[in-house]
Amino acid sequence: MLKDPCLIKKEIPSCISNLFPFLYGEGIVRVGGRLENASVPYLHKHPVILPKGSKLSKLYFNSLHTRLFHVRPQGLLNAVRQKFWLLSGRSIARKTVHQCVTCLKSRPILSSQIMGNLPSERVNLSSPFTIAGLDLCGPPR
Repeated sequence: MLKDPCLIKKEIPSCISNLFPFLYGEGIVRVGGRLENASVPYLHKHPVILPKGSKLSKLYFNSLHTRLFHVRPQGLLNAVRQKFWLLSGRSIARKTVHQCVTCLKSRPILSSQIMGNLPSERVNLSSPFTIAGLDLCGPPR
């Protein structure tokens, strides 16, 4: 049985009040919005709100990350938001990708080499063609 809307507003924390949440069923909080007349499934119109530190959300992020072949954080967050709306989802997606051992091993390590010293012919002033020659005849036959 749904509660009185006035009581629901008092129970909603201020951090999610801009999502216009509402209770659906027994304690399931869903995102409200303006997509009521859209021709998409109800799950896409009103995704379930998951709390920030939930073990369920971390488990779902990890399994989805592996199922989507170790996608980057933005793609992972996009895939999660098709079903759920996770509070602080971007930071959890980044943390999931950052802690993934497979992604860590496949992440390239950029190396930079120190350039060697230039030869004296390149740094000392001299007239043209004293060091380098010019062949006008072409290669020998």
